[in-house]
This record gives sequence, structure tokens and C-alpha cells, in this order.
Amino acid sequence: MGNTLWSRAAVAGPGTETTSARGTSAAPDDKEELQDASLEIVVLGTGAGTTHAFSGEPSSSFVVLKGGKPVLWCDVGYGTTYACMQHVGELPKHIYVSHNHGDHAGELPVVLAVEKKAAAAAGLDPPYLYCHPDVMAEVRQHRLRELRSTGEPQELFSTFRETLPGCTTFIGDTGLAVRPCLSRHSETCYGFVLYDEEGEPVLGWTADSGYDEELYGDVAEAAVLLLDARAEGSQEHAGFHELPRIAALPYMSGKTVYITGYGRQDEAPGREVVEGLGMRVAQPGLRIRLQGSAGKQAAGKQAAGKQAAGKQAAGKQGSAGKRAGDTAAEAPAAAAAAETAVAVNQAA
Repeated sequence: MGNTLWSRAAVAGPGTETTSARGTSAAPDDKEELQDASLEIVVLGTGAGTTHAFSGEPSSSFVVLKGGKPVLWCDVGYGTTYACMQHVGELPKHIYVSHNHGDHAGELPVVLAVEKKAAAAAGLDPPYLYCHPDVMAEVRQHRLRELRSTGEPQELFSTFRETLPGCTTFIGDTGLAVRPCLSRHSETCYGFVLYDEEGEPVLGWTADSGYDEELYGDVAEAAVLLLDARAEGSQEHAGFHELPRIAALPYMSGKTVYITGYGRQDEAPGREVVEGLGMRVAQPGLRIRLQGSAGKQAAGKQAAGKQAAGKQAAGKQGSAGKRAGDTAAEAPAAAAAAETAVAVNQAA
């Protein structure tokens, strides 16, 4: 697909979440709407550079689901392939890599090699890889160098799609698109804004980044945000002590903000810290509903259905009340008729 420039307004309304066996999911009553139109993300991990190597917990990563089906895998760092199978059940054929650090692209060569073979056996195309052009060059030159041992060209392992700055790039035939956003990091790094089928921004993601107000303003086009932060901040990672500054930015008002990239689960920011700022903590297995135009339509249908049911129930209650009132009104007349009949009998 080609690249198309879009300019869209921000979407109001927060993401929602509930818990299920595979992380979080919508409540049972919402299941039909979710299968038809929903967009969600599933958090696979929140690990930092050393996390998986020393604790076994997965690196920072998430998967985008459309109608319950995984369609886009964002960052393929150490431990994320197993986490994807655990929380999602399959590997999406579309992959976005923010930068070439091992905790974000470390498992990419193995994933491409295995999935390419499986796709060929099924008569399908190999996985699609999406990166900013600078990131793509680094990934192909360095990360995918180990594929040379196969004796086959890289083009057999993936269809490479560059995400050009200032433009949106469609994600295959999913109807979704991304616009890359430059992060503040030691390695060339780009997060993105994700758009739904109607071109509405539904998710803003900084990827790894130091405190950067320009970046925050860029991704805040969406209503749900994934921001990088950890206990000890640096030039390439925001710190927890900077979260109040982020929350106070004018364009953060009304946004649903999740903190990720902090490392192990016991290194997450304290609940009292994030809740006091109106933020939340991303955790492996967490599912977050994205409220795009399709989601609004599903929610509208559900609300209309509940309203109709309420009116129907009110109508039934009104009819029952009228019948009860009629019965009560008929009771004195029936009693009077009975007394008259007794009097007539006595006179006879």
C-alpha cells in the first residue's frame, strides 16, 4: 500500500479494561459488538533492556486486535514471542518495530524465519515488517544479518514497508494505519499514532523515549496513550518523577494514559502515584479497549438497545399498573352489587 497524508482531530473518551483468563477482555454483554467492530490492544510485556535476561519477564510489547483477531504486533523483543502465544494464541502477520535495540527487535530474525516457512507451506505471503526508513535500514543491516546463514535473500522472509514521517501507512488490508512519531532515544526510534478504518486516531505510543513535550503533543492526537517511563529517568527514558509534569501538559487533559517500559512488575510505579495523576499502569496480559468510530457505533447500538429495553420494561410496568388500577376501581362496584343482591334476597 502507498502512503497517504491525513490530518484528523483527537477522539474523546477513555479506554476501558476488564479481566479474563488471557488478560483482560470486554464483559460478556459486549461480546457481539467486540467481534464486529472492536479495537483493542493486549500488553505482552513492560520489560526494560535487562529485564528478560535477568528475570525472564518479557520486554515491552503489545498486539493490536481488531474484532478479536490479532492484526499488528508492536516490537518483537526478548520474551515477547512466547508472551504473544500465551496471551493472544497466534502471531500477527503484520509487525511494527520502533527501533533496533534487542529488547524491541531481538527475536525478529527467528520469528521471520519460522513464520516465513509456515507461510510458504500454507501458500501464504511471509510476514510484513513496518519501520521508519532509518530504523528499517538499521534493522536490515544489523538485526537481520543472521538470516544470511540461510543463504536466502531477506526479501523472502518479509515484505518490507517503510512508514514515512508525516504520512500514514496502511497496515495491509486491515483498514488500520500508522503515522510514525520521533522519540527521544539513543537509537533511532519511532513510536506512532494508530488510526482506525475511518481515519480516527485511537492510540498514541511513544515507544522508548526521554521526556519530550513535542512527542507527547504529537501522540496526544489519540485518546488512549502508552508512555515510556521508569523509576530512574535519563535522556532516553522518562522518569517517574516527571509524570506529574506530563500529566499537567494542557493536551493531556481527558486522555487515558498507561505507563509501560518500566521493567519488571515489581518496578512498576506505585498505584498511589499514577492514580493521583489520573494515569494507569500497563501490565502483561492487560487488554485495553480503543474507542474509535467503529467502537462508538457499537457502543451506540448497545446503548440504543438498552434504552429500547428500558422503554419496553417501563411500558410493561405501566400496563401492569393500569390493570391494577382498573381492578382496584372495579372492587367497590362489585362490593356494592353484592350488598344489593343480599338485600334483595332478604326482602324476598
